[in-house]
Amino acid sequence: MHEILTLQFGHFANFVGTHFWNSQEAYFTYNESLNAPKSEIVHDTLFRAGVTPRGIETYTPRLLLYDLKGGFGSLKKINKLYEESPGKNELHESNWNGRSETHAQMPYSKNIYLQHLENEEELVSTEETENKMKIETEDFKLDETVQFWSDFNRMYYHPKSVNTMMQYQFEDEFMPFDIFSYGKNAFLAHEKILLMKILGFLLKNVMRFRVFKYILV
Repeated sequence: MHEILTLQFGHFANFVGTHFWNSQEAYFTYNESLNAPKSEIVHDTLFRAGVTPRGIETYTPRLLLYDLKGGFGSLKKINKLYEESPGKNELHESNWNGRSETHAQMPYSKNIYLQHLENEEELVSTEETENKMKIETEDFKLDETVQFWSDFNRMYYHPKSVNTMMQYQFEDEFMPFDIFSYGKNAFLAHEKILLMKILGFLLKNVMRFRVFKYILV
């Protein structure tokens, strides 16, 4: 089957896309045993194989998603799969002897559901027993608490899949991004070259690519 590249543009499109990728993740099989049942999904169609800086083999969505600055919630561009090993992020010695200040925005906190997913993942990675894992069907009341599409996202994305429209702020009252011409001008002025570069990255080593899937809401 031919590979499919998914393009998600905008906050509502990413809500729809998150539901789609979560459903794909639910059918994902990691058991490579010869006796394992045949998977219902050909993973190479929607996902691409890769290797993290730590040498971990991964499958991440063959995806480009765009949102406005501040529209990603707790989702980071560099997730824990692609964080560099300890020691590589240390600051290099600087020749600047003057005063320096750091201004940082408070990060958006992960909700209880995402914290629950992290706890489950850590228990599995440390090979805890089934009794200690207690994978519960808890009611997280997501219908009432979700503010961003990342609040119910189960996937890890490649850093080049996550793209921010830096010139526009999410839910900006003074400069709302709610007119078609704004999106058109932003693409023509800033994103076209970047999009082509990232497309080249995602299509690398693809032999039979023919399909784009758009999610525009």
